[in-house]
Amino acid sequence: MPSVLTLLCLLFSVTLHAADTPPLQIANLGDFSLENGEVIQDATLAYRTAGTLNADRTNAILFPTWFTGNTEDLFSSDAVGAVDTSRFFLIAVDALANGVSISPSTSAHQAQQEFPQVSIGDMVHSQHQLLTEVLGITHLHAVMGISMGGMQTYEWVTTYPDFMERAVPIVGSPRLASYDLLLWTAELTALEQALDCECNEATARELAGMISQLALYSPDFHARQDPHDQGATLIADGRAGGMTLAIHDRVAQLHAMIGHDISTSFNDD
Repeated sequence: MPSVLTLLCLLFSVTLHAADTPPLQIANLGDFSLENGEVIQDATLAYRTAGTLNADRTNAILFPTWFTGNTEDLFSSDAVGAVDTSRFFLIAVDALANGVSISPSTSAHQAQQEFPQVSIGDMVHSQHQLLTEVLGITHLHAVMGISMGGMQTYEWVTTYPDFMERAVPIVGSPRLASYDLLLWTAELTALEQALDCECNEATARELAGMISQLALYSPDFHARQDPHDQGATLIADGRAGGMTLAIHDRVAQLHAMIGHDISTSFNDD
């Protein structure tokens, strides 16, 4: 079976290369209305671009970030390396509540627990506003993303189905499975309990990171790839991963993922 990367290479006819990280740009969205009726005041959306937009503005590829990730991660990990920027205009966008775009940790008006709850749909609507009102793009060659970026890709397909030619969700879910719900609810509960009892937030964030690390690969993978003496390294990696995002930001993105279900647009079919 061909790998995901091989399929992407065939899809975009790319030459893979190490991606340099373009400068961060910030778009002001003003007061941004959410699906739940609340409003984010003075919303901002961060993004990075690579390549050149063609004359008819149709060669753009949108690449939203994964859970807890940012656009710098997309470039430093070369996750965007499957996009041939000699042919396509890459727009990597920081999803809402990721600590770079408007987030509980960055809002001047609705900080921390006062920040409205966002959905995967809200992330997509904010990106649509960025494209149409800031960048002047009304059609995309593709939307693609990994993990929570894949969830946003599915949301794009159902919310703006005629806006793109192709959609490439990578390890993303159209609707969370029962195991996904168990995983993300366990992580969310650990964080919210720490907030409720005013306990050590750093410890809770480390625990959340270890829960994510536990689910990142299968037990069989670790049994084959990581000998017993690598256990301490895996634990340390999990703890470090939990510290990449402020606690209220992580909680906000967890709520967004747990509530994600594109079948609601089709009467749950």
